[in-house]
Amino acid sequence: MTTQSIVVDGLVDQGGMTVVGAASAVAALTDGSDSGYLRSFGSARTAVFDCSTFTLPTEARVILTRCSMRVRMESGVLSSATVRYLPPTGTYYSYRNVYPLGSAWESLIGTYQSSTGLPDTQAKIDGARLSIGLQGDVSSITAHVIYVAKPVTAITTIPDNTTTNIIPVAWTNTLDGDGGGQTTYEVKVFTDAQYGAGGFDPDTSTPYWTTGIVTGTVLTVNTGVLVNDTYRAYVRVAQTPSVGGLFWSAWSFDTFVVNVSTADVSTVTPTPSNTNANISVVVARNTGSSAWNFVEVERSTDAGTTWLPVRGATYVDATGSANSFTVVDYETGNGQSVLYRARATRIVNGLPITGSWVQSSPAVSWTSASAWLKSPLVPAHNLAVDVDRPFQTRTYGTRVGVFDVIGSETPVVVTDVVTKPSQTLTIDTITEAESNNLLTLLRDSILLYCPTNCEGSTATQYVAVTGLSMTPTQVRGIVRRRWSVSIVDIAAPADPSASAP
Repeated sequence: MTTQSIVVDGLVDQGGMTVVGAASAVAALTDGSDSGYLRSFGSARTAVFDCSTFTLPTEARVILTRCSMRVRMESGVLSSATVRYLPPTGTYYSYRNVYPLGSAWESLIGTYQSSTGLPDTQAKIDGARLSIGLQGDVSSITAHVIYVAKPVTAITTIPDNTTTNIIPVAWTNTLDGDGGGQTTYEVKVFTDAQYGAGGFDPDTSTPYWTTGIVTGTVLTVNTGVLVNDTYRAYVRVAQTPSVGGLFWSAWSFDTFVVNVSTADVSTVTPTPSNTNANISVVVARNTGSSAWNFVEVERSTDAGTTWLPVRGATYVDATGSANSFTVVDYETGNGQSVLYRARATRIVNGLPITGSWVQSSPAVSWTSASAWLKSPLVPAHNLAVDVDRPFQTRTYGTRVGVFDVIGSETPVVVTDVVTKPSQTLTIDTITEAESNNLLTLLRDSILLYCPTNCEGSTATQYVAVTGLSMTPTQVRGIVRRRWSVSIVDIAAPADPSASAP
C-alpha cells in the first residue's frame, strides 16, 4: 500500500480567516510549525485551497482517503473542525468532524469514504481541493490518498518436455502487501494454432485446457493431459483489497513444447448384452506405440457432449493386460444409447505420459422387458426382477422444524432442501431359488435400479433398501411370493478401483 500526502499550494477562498505569524494563508498551513496559522474567532469560517497532486500508477486501486489537521479551539467555545478533500465536482471524499476539549493545539486524523466514490482517476486527483472549516485556529491540513498497486505475476519458464504431458505451471507474485495475498488464480493453456489465430485474446479465446477461476493461494498447478504440440500457458492472479472486489494482475505467459512417446489406444469396442443388462467394452492397444500402464474408459449418454468415468476403469492398472483391456459397464439404463472413449497412460521415471482419447462408434444400448436391480460391488448378484407395479408413488421428504413461540400466534418454521425420493417396489418371485437370489441381492447395502422402458425413463438410480417384507399370494393357482421393498434414492458410491495420475 502506498500513501500519497496532499498539501495546499494555492489559495482559492480565505473565507474571512485571519493569517497569524505567516506571510500568507498557504504559508501558514505549510511551514511545518504552529507559529503560523489561520484564525477564525467569533464565528465558524471556511477556507478553500488548491492542493498538490501526484501521478496515480497505471491501474492502481485507491482504497481509502484520510484527512488530517492540527487545530485548537477558541477558548470557551465548543466548535467543530472539518477538513475536506474535494473532487472537481460533487461532494467531498473524506472529512473529520470533531469537538476538541480545550484550546491547546491538537493533531487530528479521520478516515472516511464518500458515498460518491474515491479519487480513483488522475482527473479527480489533479482537480481536487482542500478545505477547512472551524471556529478556532488551524496550522496545517493534509489529505492522504491510499492506493494498492496493481498485482504482478510472472510465470516460471516451462521447459520443453519429452518426459510427461501433464505439465506443472508455476508462477511468482509481486503484490502490494496491504492489498492482501493472492486469493484467486486462473491458468489457461492454448495451442499454437489457438494463440496464433487472428483476434486471439487470453480473456475471451477458448483454451485447450483451463483451471477456470479458482479461489486459492497455490503457486503451482498441473495441467490436464496435453497432446504433442506447441503451447502457451497463461497465468493471472488476484488480490481482494478492502475496496472493489477481485483485483487482477495482467496475464503472464510462457511458450513450451510437448513431444512425448505415448501409449496409444487403437480401438474401443462396446458389446451390449441384453441377457445380462450390461455392455462389455474392449480397449485394444496400438501395438506400434509404447506399452501402457494405466487405462481410462468413459461413457457419454448425450452423443459426446459430456463424459463420465466407467466404474472399474477410472485410471486402472492395466499392466497385466498387454494389448487388450476389458471393462463391463453395468450402470447404463435400459435402452439408453451410449458412446465410449478410452485412453492409455505409461509411466516413465515416475511421471505419467498419456495418449489421446479414442472414441467408439456408433452408439450402443442393451434392452430388456424386465426391470433390473444390480449390486455395483457384487455384479454376480444382479437380477432381472418382476416389478408388479412399476409406476409407484415417489415420496419426497421435507425437512421442517416447527417451533411454537410463547406469546405469538404464529410458529417459527425452519426448513431445508427437499430430500431425494423414496418409493416401494413390489416384486414377485415364484420359485424358492428366485426368492433366495432376490434376498441375497437385497442384503447388499447399495443397489442400482434400472427401470423398464414402460416407466418412461432410461435413467438409472442408486438406492438403499430401507425396509423389506414378503407376503405369499396365489394368482391363477400359482403360489407367488410378493416382496415389498422400500427404497430411497442415494448418491452413487465411490469406485474402489479408481485412482489418478
